[in-house]
Amino acid sequence: NIDLEGKVLSWDAVTEAKGYNVEVAYYDGSKVETVILPTTDTTIDLSDYAEFNAKVQATSDTIYNSEWSISKGFRNVSDNTIADFGNELYELDVHSSNITGYTNSVVDSVTYNGDGAVEIQVKSSYNNHNFNVIPSSALNLDDSVSGIAIRFKVVSTGYETNPTLYFKYVGYLANSGYDNANATNGIEVTLDTWQTLVLSKEQVQLYYDASDDNQSKLYFTLRALGGKKTGAVATILLDDISYIEKITPATNLAFDGNVLTWDAVAGATSYNVKVNQYNNGTVTTTDLTSITTNSIDLTAYGECEVSVQTVNSVGTSSWSSICSNRTDVIYDFNSEPSEPIIASTTTANGYTGSTVNSVTYNDDGTVEIEVKSSYKNQNFNIIPQTKDLDFKEGIVIRFKVVSSGYPAKDANNNDLSLYFRYVGAGATGGYNDATAYGVAVTVGEWQTLTLTKAQIDASGYYVANSTNAWKLHFSLISNIGNGNAVATILIDDISYIIAE
Repeated sequence: NIDLEGKVLSWDAVTEAKGYNVEVAYYDGSKVETVILPTTDTTIDLSDYAEFNAKVQATSDTIYNSEWSISKGFRNVSDNTIADFGNELYELDVHSSNITGYTNSVVDSVTYNGDGAVEIQVKSSYNNHNFNVIPSSALNLDDSVSGIAIRFKVVSTGYETNPTLYFKYVGYLANSGYDNANATNGIEVTLDTWQTLVLSKEQVQLYYDASDDNQSKLYFTLRALGGKKTGAVATILLDDISYIEKITPATNLAFDGNVLTWDAVAGATSYNVKVNQYNNGTVTTTDLTSITTNSIDLTAYGECEVSVQTVNSVGTSSWSSICSNRTDVIYDFNSEPSEPIIASTTTANGYTGSTVNSVTYNDDGTVEIEVKSSYKNQNFNIIPQTKDLDFKEGIVIRFKVVSSGYPAKDANNNDLSLYFRYVGAGATGGYNDATAYGVAVTVGEWQTLTLTKAQIDASGYYVANSTNAWKLHFSLISNIGNGNAVATILIDDISYIIAE
C-alpha cells in the first residue's frame, strides 16, 4: 500500500521491521541521482526533490532486509501528460509484462535517448512482444478526459519475414486482448514510422483499475500475424503518453452578415458545420467538414439554420445550439421560450378531454409534444407572441407524427387514417372535418401543412385580439375512437410562405 499524496510518501507498517529505507531517484536537471533515506516512520516528506521516483524497503537487525516495494513518482509535467520520457526517472516505469502464458516475453533493455523518447527492446513470446508502463500516479479518468494518446514507433521486430503487426493496449490477464490482434484497442503498424494509438476513456477502463497493483499499470503488446518466433527482439520507441481532453461543443455562434463565427474550442483539430436551408417547409441539409478556423462564409446558402460540431483525435462533440439568420420564421423552436407557447386546446362540447401531457425542446431545434386524445382528436394550440399576428401570404408548418397511440385497425378491420389540420378555438371549428385545412399523415415522416392567409382567417378560426381565437389551434384527427391514445408529434418550424 505505497501511496503518494503530493510529495508525501506513505506505506503500511511492516510487522517486526526495525525501520525503513526509502530509495529516491531524482533528476537534478542534467542527470539522475540516487539517495537512500533511512526512517523509522511510515511517512516521509520528499519536498526537497523536484522530480523523483521512490520505493521502500523494510529493514531488520535479525533477518535480511525485505525486497523493495513498487515505486511511486512525482513529475513536473503538463496537466495532460501521463509520461513524457524526458529523463531517466522513467527507467523505473517500463517493465516486462509477466502474464501467465506470456512470461517468455521480456524487456531486455530500456534506453532514454535524450530526445524525449524511450527505446524499449523486448523479446517475443511466440508472436507477442509485451511490456507495461507504470504511471507515476493514478490516471485521471474523470469527466474532463475523453481518452489517452500513445505516440510510438516500431523500429524493428526481429522477425525474418514481415508479418502484419498491431500495436495494442491489453490487460493484465492473459485473455485480456493478447490474442486478438486487430481489436479496437489497437492500430496496424507501419515500421519505422511515428504513429499514435488513441484510446477512448471507455477503452482504457476495460483493463485499468487504479486500486489494483497489477491493473494500475498500462499494458501493451506488439502482436504479429504470421510471425511465430519466440525470442525475436523488437525495438520500440515511446515518445509520449498524454490525456486527451474531453471535446466540448462550440459556443457563442453568431452571424456577422453571412459569416458564421464561434468561439475556438481548446483541443479541437477541426470543426463540422451542418447547414439547413428552409424553403416553404422543405429542408435541404448540407454538411461541411474539416473546417480548421472558427468562422465560415455561408453566403452561398442564403437564409439558413446552422450548428457546429467540434472534432479532435478521439472523435466529435455533440452539436452546438442552433444559430439562424432566417427572416421567414415565426417559430423555430431552437430553444425553450421563457413563457409557454404550447398548451392544451380548450374547447367546448366534448373536446376538453384532449390534454397536452408534455412539451420537450430538443437539441436539434424541434419541439416534441405528447398529447392525449379526446376520443378521435388530439388537440393543442400554439400561442403567438402577439394577439395580432401578420400572416403575410400564409404560413407553413413542418411536422412529424412519430406515433398516434391508436391501433392500426378498428374493430371492423378498417385501416387507421390520420389527418393533421388547422382548426378553430371552438368545438365547431373543424374538429370533425378531418380533411379541411389538413394533410393526410404518414406516421414517422416529416411533412408540411401549408395554410394561405385566407384559410387562416376562414370561418373565424383566427380572430386577432379575441379571447381565445388569436391562438393557432391544431388537431390530429383519427377515424378510430380512443379516449386514452397518446400521440407524439414533432414540430420543427413554423414559417411564412416564401413567394416563388
